[in-house]
Amino acid sequence: MKTAKRSFLLAGIASLFIPGLGQVYNGQLKKAVMVILSLLFLPFLIFSYVKTWFWSLPILIAFLIIVHLVALVDAIVSAARRKTLFTLRRYNRWYMYVSMILLYVLIAKASPFQSIVGVNAFIVDGPSMSGTLVTDDRILVNTDARDYKNGDVIVFPYERRTFVKRIIASAGDTIQFKNDVVYVNKQRLEESYIKASRVRDYAEHLTTKETVVPPGCLYVLGDNRVNSMDSRYIGMISTDSVTGKVMYIYYSKDHSRIGTKL
Repeated sequence: MKTAKRSFLLAGIASLFIPGLGQVYNGQLKKAVMVILSLLFLPFLIFSYVKTWFWSLPILIAFLIIVHLVALVDAIVSAARRKTLFTLRRYNRWYMYVSMILLYVLIAKASPFQSIVGVNAFIVDGPSMSGTLVTDDRILVNTDARDYKNGDVIVFPYERRTFVKRIIASAGDTIQFKNDVVYVNKQRLEESYIKASRVRDYAEHLTTKETVVPPGCLYVLGDNRVNSMDSRYIGMISTDSVTGKVMYIYYSKDHSRIGTKL
């Protein structure tokens, strides 16, 4: 059997490529399997709470950092402590290391957790939801949601763009504008979330006839009414076209808004 020294430097570099690869280099296959399995299954377990618990994201990030650091330090220390020549295993071949790296990259690109758990992340681009969402806010969206209700903030595609708006009226509801005030089912809609000033530039939208929302449709508006392309312009949207419901802001330049539920 061939023997060779173990370099703590190479062990560290291998761990930087993939957590667990340094352990494979050191001949510690069981440790490598434990590291890889922990990176595959525990994040999925934590991520499954992401729809309802904002802190699952910071915990997941902290967990991944800790696992990477522990695997890195363990690989370096194990290689440095080995004073005798190492008997090479069958898997201690350069092509095995390269294969592991390629497999890791393919799995990372596939990003299975989003589709399995039913969440997706979006970056807000534009002022149409100002007061609630601002440009560059990062939002997490529940793509499994189907129980849409008035007041929910949703994401949907329109003409090759992704829009984020608030549901104002659902199937069977009536909606009407009177002097720029929204009435749903003949009741004035209290909209505490609107903070932007209203400039009455578009008289045709200040007062409208009462309209019934048909089955399978939603009437949506932006919280920034003076700068929003919404159902006043594009019409009502189909519930089938909705990508998902916004859950919370997971990152914002204004750190006080991080974790804000919508």
